[in-house]
Amino acid sequence: MRIATPLLFICVFMMSIFLTQAQDLGNISDIPVLKASGGVGFNTMYTNTNDTTNQRDPFFWQFQANLNLNLLGIIDAPFSLVLNSQENTVNQPALPTQFGISPNYKAVTGHFGYRTMRFSEYSLGGLMFLGGGLEVKPKDHWLSGSMMYGRFSEALQPIEGTGLGKYERRGYGIRLNAGDNQNYVSLIGFRARDDSTSIDTSLLTEDIAPQDNLIWAISAGKQLGRFNINAEYTTSAITRDTRNDDVLFNDFSYYNNLGGLFYANATTVVRSAIVLNTNLAMDWYNVKFGYRRVAPDFSSLGATSINDDLEEISGGLGFQLFENKVSVNGDLGVQRNNLDKSAAEGIRKLVTSFNVFWMASQKLNFNASYSNFNSNTVRTATIDSDTLEFFQVSTNGSFMTTYQLSQSTPQSIVFNANYQEATDADDNANNAFNGNVAYTVAFPESKLAGSASYNYNITSAAGMDILTLGPTVSLSKPIREKVNLAMSLSLLKSSIDQQDQNNITNINFSCRYTLKQKHSFALTYLYTDRKSMVEGVLSVTENRANINYNYRF
Repeated sequence: MRIATPLLFICVFMMSIFLTQAQDLGNISDIPVLKASGGVGFNTMYTNTNDTTNQRDPFFWQFQANLNLNLLGIIDAPFSLVLNSQENTVNQPALPTQFGISPNYKAVTGHFGYRTMRFSEYSLGGLMFLGGGLEVKPKDHWLSGSMMYGRFSEALQPIEGTGLGKYERRGYGIRLNAGDNQNYVSLIGFRARDDSTSIDTSLLTEDIAPQDNLIWAISAGKQLGRFNINAEYTTSAITRDTRNDDVLFNDFSYYNNLGGLFYANATTVVRSAIVLNTNLAMDWYNVKFGYRRVAPDFSSLGATSINDDLEEISGGLGFQLFENKVSVNGDLGVQRNNLDKSAAEGIRKLVTSFNVFWMASQKLNFNASYSNFNSNTVRTATIDSDTLEFFQVSTNGSFMTTYQLSQSTPQSIVFNANYQEATDADDNANNAFNGNVAYTVAFPESKLAGSASYNYNITSAAGMDILTLGPTVSLSKPIREKVNLAMSLSLLKSSIDQQDQNNITNINFSCRYTLKQKHSFALTYLYTDRKSMVEGVLSVTENRANINYNYRF
């Protein structure tokens, strides 16, 4: 086989590390052979309403049970049963179609069956494969590594008349690391190839080309006092059609001389990706910088999805003042595509955000945040006098302040406000504002707690202003640490374009009881009165009672 030589080298290298680390049998004797867990529950609900559009049955009940059997901490066999007044279902475990294990022994972890491994974002990036893998991470050794070999996709024979099909794809890779978590150098090699003989191509209605992909990557990190830098460079050579063997690849001649390691021809494309991140953390401030560039048409057969044709620059600054009583953090990012200017238009995005926290005293604090997302399309080819074709702006802002009235009897007042706005080039705007002020109090001796709040919410969309406002009060009290009682009352008013729609009253009561942390009982009651202020629209009242029991083991 073409891959035999590189795999032989990989195996010899990894086993040399393995043999120096294997010493004892670990703790497999502490794992139970069979462990069962699960639970049962029963729920019943009664609803009474004058709403003629409500198609729900007045009485509803449901019983559910689940059981999971675990063998040696590796295999799970789940069972479930659901019975209710409408339909019944029984689920039992089927034979596993994708089974895998990852046993660990000291510094060595093996992967067998259907598994995922990650070398880097742009090489082997967590794609599932059927095969084997090995990770060796010695604690007191400067050298570590990992390797894998497996099948990434099974051949899917075309169905006559549909033209659907997929080649079998296999791959292998290795990652070698020198250093520790802060100061390191890593080398990555990964190769994946489609088997052009794995399907009957005569049945294809549309041509599907078998591909070959070879990736080299190097990553490094360095900690210099409080300054940290991490960088990664990846080169991906991908042959779009391995059946084309008439013309050699001209741009990078050494790819023509790799033998069985890679097959290059006229359809081969070589692209690169660069990622750089730095961070400086001082006593009272922090500075970070990031850069990412992924070339157009960059692809990897070992990653699930990659955003190519992308350049991104980001930075952030944070600092603390006045003995950490004031904290300020800000981020700025710029992103663009169409790096090779091959398209008539490109997209540019600008993202800004900041957050400010101020502890004015032990009782009073403030927090404010703001973020803005700006996206626009810029033409690179001269079509007419306009250079801006499309833009979208999204703005979010929030503010919160908390004031502690008392600490002996905990009391506080909280004010919270949020604003969202989205606008496009046609001046279509969606705005939403929510404001809430709340008072909370708790009495430690009696464990009685209560709150009173007022909420204001307005949404502007599709030419309409929808307003909802009103107060809410609530009380809760535990009894002997096993029973918890709670109730709340809300009086809300809704309107559209300043025209009153509904006056809504909600009353909620609940009683919950817990026995030996395994049994739980709950009784809840909800009363809703939606009085219509619009002529000809029915006012609706609803009573809903619910009883619930659960047991866990």
